[in-house]
Amino acid sequence: YESLTTQISGVLKRIFLYDAKARAEQVLRRTMRDLEIFNEQLSHLSITDDLTGLYNRRGFLKMAEHSAFLARQMKQPSLLVFGDLDKLKMINDTYGHDEGDWAIVTVGEAIRKTFRSMDVVARLGGDEFTVFATNLPEELLPKFHARINDYLEARRKDNGKKYAVSISLGHVICKADDTLSIEEYMQLADERLYEQKKLKRAESMRSLS
Repeated sequence: YESLTTQISGVLKRIFLYDAKARAEQVLRRTMRDLEIFNEQLSHLSITDDLTGLYNRRGFLKMAEHSAFLARQMKQPSLLVFGDLDKLKMINDTYGHDEGDWAIVTVGEAIRKTFRSMDVVARLGGDEFTVFATNLPEELLPKFHARINDYLEARRKDNGKKYAVSISLGHVICKADDTLSIEEYMQLADERLYEQKKLKRAESMRSLS
């Protein structure tokens, strides 16, 4: 009887330990899964612009560098496009920052809908947007620009906005054999954008005179 009691006790103890171990492993797996989900969410937040849902500067640099590397491996050219929402300060000062935010979000929508899903689209902050597009013919950019501004005008009318919403674009070609970094391309595209805005202001002044 004592021997049987000892054996049963040992079996029960092993069952208890096994059950406790199984429960502990289950809790550990659940905790690791929750931690993985949390880390993914944290990583997504760190590279995403809160207002538009596009990539932020950090996300853009990370994803564009990767796309540029692949494009160079395949000997394909790329385009880096720099965009600037026109007259955002006027919209904020005259109609309020909520309207400015609406304009920013709408521009983000227009760019995302116009460019391809494979292109890297980001809001750098304020009124600045950028796109890195692999193997996209430069000749298509005027059509893309017109499509963006047509979308913005349609959204403005649909929502009864009293101010115009438009974007200016500048771009540079990233050749497959270039060694410039994404940040250097961004600087060049920004300079092209500034030239485009100067031309736009000059044309506006001529039309008023």
